[in-house]
Parts: sequence; structure tokens; C-alpha cells
Amino acid sequence: MGANYDPAVVTTIQPGTSQSDVIAKLGSPTSVTSLADGTRQLMWVHSTGNALGQASARSAILQFDQDGKFIRVMSTNQTNFK
Repeated sequence: MGANYDPAVVTTIQPGTSQSDVIAKLGSPTSVTSLADGTRQLMWVHSTGNALGQASARSAILQFDQDGKFIRVMSTNQTNFK
């Protein structure tokens, strides 16, 4: 469920990369939040699970400036349940 992105790609994104280039690499974000200062936070969330109770979830939040250029990774998370 959610945007099945490659977390290894997140670590390769360089500051100044355009928002459209990041989306081309990671796929459509799960959500986009526009902040009062004109910056944006894009979030990718993906989770999987099966009938045996095994599940995993991961997320990444990336910040972009007013011109749509990547600034930094705000957070990443990977959780596995067994």
C-alpha cells in the first residue's frame, strides 16, 4: 500500500535537484504539504503485510525550497513486524 519507492535512491538525491526529477526517481508522493514560508514537504509512505502477520512499513519526508529544488531529507523510517 502506498508509494513503493526505493529507499536507497533517497540517499543519492543531491541538494538542488528539481522536485520533478525527484518524483521521476521515487514515484508520486503519498502527500505534499505546503508550508507558510513557501517550502514544501513531500512524503512517501509504503507498507506491506501478509496473512502470517509479517509486515513492513517505510517512509521518507523530503523538503523543497520555494523554487521546487531539493533541500534535505527531513526524516526516513523503516519498521519490520513479525
